[in-house]
Amino acid sequence: LIAGWYNISCMLHCTEGTANNQSMIWGFVEKIASNGTLLYEHFLCSSYYKDDSSEYDNIVVCGDVCMYLEVGQKFRIRTDVSYSRDKNDDNPPNTSLSYFWCQYMFT
Repeated sequence: LIAGWYNISCMLHCTEGTANNQSMIWGFVEKIASNGTLLYEHFLCSSYYKDDSSEYDNIVVCGDVCMYLEVGQKFRIRTDVSYSRDKNDDNPPNTSLSYFWCQYMFT
């Protein structure tokens, strides 16, 4: 890794959600120090999930983040649930429709 500014772009697309009721999912990119300490969270968008009925079971969490990374630092893309009416909420991204890019911009 070269120290500098990076543009991180991602789209997490769930096409077969299994939660049986409403929920709100949001995404973020964590900046992590070389010793594993969480330094910062950069927020992405959120998405409302209605139901596991085939016409409503899609979620998209996407966005772009520009962050400065030092040598040894890492980033991690994550999602979390703001609320859910289904305790067994499981809405995994479709690996063939989801992606992320990390582009070095400048120092």
